[in-house]
Amino acid sequence: MVKADSLLATTTLITMPHSTVFRLSAQETEALEKLFWGFSSAPAGALSVSEGERKLKRHFVRERSPRLRADKVASFRSEHGHLRCEICGHSEVGVYPPNFGDNMFEVHHRVPLAQTTEPIPTTLADLAILCANCHRSVHSTKAVEDNYQCLVSHFLARS
Repeated sequence: MVKADSLLATTTLITMPHSTVFRLSAQETEALEKLFWGFSSAPAGALSVSEGERKLKRHFVRERSPRLRADKVASFRSEHGHLRCEICGHSEVGVYPPNFGDNMFEVHHRVPLAQTTEPIPTTLADLAILCANCHRSVHSTKAVEDNYQCLVSHFLARS
């Protein structure tokens, strides 16, 4: 239906289907709403979308150890004095109020668990401390290890 619509057929929704963000004009948004809902929920020129419906979703998740995360954070702080992103170098020092750093930094598995077929032993050396921005960027596509190396190379070149 989207491909058949003359306005929507040339949108990034169709031309770049593997992307995750699709910028649509107000006209494209209205046309898409009409296709899906049978009407446009927005008055002319305004963007309005209905949100908040509760939906039950079921999917598999990979088990991760909260203790291992806490141990990695404590180990990194003990060794370096504070948390900082191992890719971009962003530091918690002087940026966030005390006790917020633990939540601003994430623990990344250097070998993605999604690539494993069975549970694997994980050590602190298998983990990296990343800021939320770098962690999201690393996981922005399925090429997680390539993304990690690309970001590391990018920030090394800048320093």
